[in-house]
Amino acid sequence: ERLLLHSTLEEKERSTTITLWLAVARALTHAPTWLFASKMFVDCVVMYSNLFFLPMQVQEGFPGISTELGSVVCAIPAVGILLIAPPFGSLMGRSLTRRFIAAWGGPVCAQGVLVSAACCMHMHAPPLATICLLMLSYIICASSVGPFIALVNSTSPHALLPTIIAFANALGHVGGFLGPYALGALHDALPGTCPDANHTTANHTTVTAITTSVQGDEGCVAEWGAGTAIIACAGLLLSLLSGIAAWRCTVRPFLPEQSYQQSSSSRSVEPCVEPIRALPVDLSEHRGQSR
Repeated sequence: ERLLLHSTLEEKERSTTITLWLAVARALTHAPTWLFASKMFVDCVVMYSNLFFLPMQVQEGFPGISTELGSVVCAIPAVGILLIAPPFGSLMGRSLTRRFIAAWGGPVCAQGVLVSAACCMHMHAPPLATICLLMLSYIICASSVGPFIALVNSTSPHALLPTIIAFANALGHVGGFLGPYALGALHDALPGTCPDANHTTANHTTVTAITTSVQGDEGCVAEWGAGTAIIACAGLLLSLLSGIAAWRCTVRPFLPEQSYQQSSSSRSVEPCVEPIRALPVDLSEHRGQSR
């Protein structure tokens, strides 16, 4: 009966056509639209500010690195996403709860890793460790995009779905432009201090021995520490807040009946969207056909 109700509602929704401007107006007044768009905006600010300056950070961390090897190092995040994102999306896309955990939990973990990278910059840790953390942060955040789109598909009205995804994607790419500008401005306004170039430690000597293709002394990426920390901490806080709101607004109303009733007993506010089961539909005709 529940599956029949779901399919009936989908058929009615697909048969209903609305104009472009009406779809835009309804999408912009649909509360989850702004949660999805703000999440994409924050994620793109963090991801693209991280990725945009990665070649410069690699060059500063390893001054003697060749152009060819530097290009290979900067391509590692793309290869990592290619290998990790498909199985990760398949695993986390099997239920609505998993999609939410991947869509919001992935960026939160990525921003936590980015905070660790900023701490490494301030502590003058070996550049190899810092660069690895930066790349890991990008891979985790980018791999969560697939489950996020699946979550939007599962919780948005069918008639508004293209508009909601387009708006979230557009606002996200605005963040992709603003992120690198913000990190560049913070780099110039709050530059970190690098240790003496002639000062080496045992850890630096070990890393230099491992990185045999790097010539000369190791560089320093501490100048990026303050800006990276500010962007990562701000993104982490905003992701946590939007995640709490998204769980209450877009996920919990669509949970199975038993868990929904249990969570409703402690709910202090009404959900932003109503679950499908709450919509009245006459199933008498369909019951007769199914018999």
